[in-house]
Amino acid sequence: MADARCAQCGGNVAVRLTGPPLSCSYCGSDKPLAPDVAARVETLRVDLERHKGRSQQLLGKQVFAGVVSSSWVLTLLVILWGGVITGAATCEPLPKGHTTFATLSGPRLRATDPTSRALVTKWWLLYLPLTGFTFNLALWSVMRLRGRRVIRAALPRAPRAAGAPLRCRCCAADLPEGGAIRRCAFCDADHVVLGSRYQKEQTSLARELDALQSQVGRTLADRDRTATRVAAIGTWSPLIALLAMPAALFVPRTYPVLWALPASFVALTILMLVLTAAGPSLPRIRSLGALGVGDQIIVDTRRFVAVAAVEVWPTLTFPVVQRLVVLRDARDDTAAPSHAVIVDFDAERDIHSARLFEISAAGTALSARDTQGENALRRYAVERAPDEGWADYQALWIVPTIAANAFNGLRCWAEAPQVGATPAHTLTLAGVVAEEKLTLIGA
Repeated sequence: MADARCAQCGGNVAVRLTGPPLSCSYCGSDKPLAPDVAARVETLRVDLERHKGRSQQLLGKQVFAGVVSSSWVLTLLVILWGGVITGAATCEPLPKGHTTFATLSGPRLRATDPTSRALVTKWWLLYLPLTGFTFNLALWSVMRLRGRRVIRAALPRAPRAAGAPLRCRCCAADLPEGGAIRRCAFCDADHVVLGSRYQKEQTSLARELDALQSQVGRTLADRDRTATRVAAIGTWSPLIALLAMPAALFVPRTYPVLWALPASFVALTILMLVLTAAGPSLPRIRSLGALGVGDQIIVDTRRFVAVAAVEVWPTLTFPVVQRLVVLRDARDDTAAPSHAVIVDFDAERDIHSARLFEISAAGTALSARDTQGENALRRYAVERAPDEGWADYQALWIVPTIAANAFNGLRCWAEAPQVGATPAHTLTLAGVVAEEKLTLIGA
């Protein structure tokens, strides 16, 4: 952030929105900012605290913004509209001696006899879905551009100097190192790191404060709602053309000038695609359910590395394979795994959560009852990171503790155990972590 002038001695004061109260390093004044600047900085502090958390994070449907350029959307659009247009072209044959192209590109027609009536009907039956298709295409291209802008709004600020950390787009604090997605430790805002792509740098403190206010005031959630609204309009509004198709049987004439409408939609599509292609390529923002070995994840405020994973099928009464991911502290390469998570997804609410387990040594010994029944001891393969596995385990023998058709604890043995053997590890459910406290950083 640009420096301010000390109101007492005129020295430079590094303005920040986080950390201890500001003071002048030259005269020692504890109120170095001019009253108007101090008021703006305090307003920003309050806004940051109010918007802290989910509003500035890449959650839920905001994953849509990272994958909106997927080709399957366009493919589905072409297939659906192609079927409608093909049906309209073949549903009723043209009178002998007339072609579809000549009918569509010819002069205005009037329905004065059965032959011209058939031509007018065919013109409208094809014009309406062609217009709907081009309108849908134009809105898809706008949606694609808006979705990318959601991610561009999450770019960090440039470092203060070469080699210095990137800075938060909301509070200008230094960001942690590592990962394509980084969360500010002070205001919880998420950032997408794209090499040397940053927020636009401002040359004065006033403009810098304006830019920060804009970032804080219009949250990623607001931007996402706008993109989602455009997507909804793009999905449903072109259906008006389909609903209007029965009216083609009654329209008395054609209007070739109306071809300017789909032509303008095609021009808009080309313009949007050019603008999208001119921007930087965006990393794919994976959902939390894609957490894999080698990835980093922030759980609440702690950063972990996933060092192993086990596909667990704990009970025949609830036959769902659940992926248990083993975590160690990301700040200490020599640390032993201390936690594990199972990421759950609520399809109705479109949100993730994670069951967090604490790992401890030993535990309750294997009993004869643990070797019988549907919740009995089973062997599971372990997927490990190449250089930092979980004690080099290739497989684990696991007994789950089941409650409400979900396991809330595990006892693990490194080798096939006999009755009375003490487990190598016991995993105990520590709680459920909401999505706003989870961030998948990636490998």
